[in-house]
Amino acid sequence: MGGAKIWDSVPGGDFDEEHDLKDLPSWFLDGTHPVPAWEPFMGWLWCRPLMGAMKCSSLKACIPTCIAWEVHLYKGRNYISMAIVRDPEEIKRREIKFKEAMRPYIEDFNGWWDSAKDELMTAFKRIKSVDVDTVPLNELYHHFRDCIDTYLRMWELHFDGMYGAYNTWVLLENLCKERFGITDQSPEFQKMMIGFDTKIFQVDKRMWQLGQDAIKKGLADIFMTTEARQVIPKLEQTETGREWLKELHEFLDEDGWRMERLASVSDPTWIEDPTPPIANIKGFIAKGGGFALEEIRERLAVPGADKIGPKGWLI
Repeated sequence: MGGAKIWDSVPGGDFDEEHDLKDLPSWFLDGTHPVPAWEPFMGWLWCRPLMGAMKCSSLKACIPTCIAWEVHLYKGRNYISMAIVRDPEEIKRREIKFKEAMRPYIEDFNGWWDSAKDELMTAFKRIKSVDVDTVPLNELYHHFRDCIDTYLRMWELHFDGMYGAYNTWVLLENLCKERFGITDQSPEFQKMMIGFDTKIFQVDKRMWQLGQDAIKKGLADIFMTTEARQVIPKLEQTETGREWLKELHEFLDEDGWRMERLASVSDPTWIEDPTPPIANIKGFIAKGGGFALEEIRERLAVPGADKIGPKGWLI
């Protein structure tokens, strides 16, 4: 081996200054996901399986100026570098494949997403059906493998959609620059992108509805006079409260598989610790009135109904 270090892990792991800076001299801290620093298992998940899925999607997208990202772990945080294409002729060759790769997302993004979502929801249903507290250890091993395989596929589809959405945005902006002299920062461009319903809005609306139902059931005082962490024990003491908690658990069974910090397997999900959604519901009860986000979204979805502020921002 000529004295070269023999690694005990697959490439794409820990940052090695001696070798990595020779190939890719510029590395950038991912300031979104690993701050504060990840625990070792999350670092492994992010810089090995997840980044393999990202590279797979990157190769499919064939972005003209970038072959793929490289991601390495250093002191619990991931750093990113890009394998940049600089040869003009190679860029031209890649542009042909890139345009073909983007075509399905341009022509029918919703169709692509519906198919991807159905695939993932089927896998998630299978995973959620396993009782990890009672399953035999040998089956738990296979369940873990299933989770990792699903995790890989989830991120591959995530990056497929990300490259499709981000790059079609860039293509649209380039077209708008050429035809109309506007960029994605122009108010006219921004108005094309507002008013769409999203899962974030849907989850917030469901929590608002739970708050409205709590008010109708006479439970608002419990929410307003009790710390969020103690609301559920208080509700469990009354039959009306227990009825409301059934609705909460139905909500959590679908939308509670999330956590306060993105991409951290050690943080509890809302199902494990419902304090965050309870705090949100409590806030909706305290605020009163209708669901403002939906009212704003519906107003913005009407052409010409939005207004432009003094600095060009939509209000």
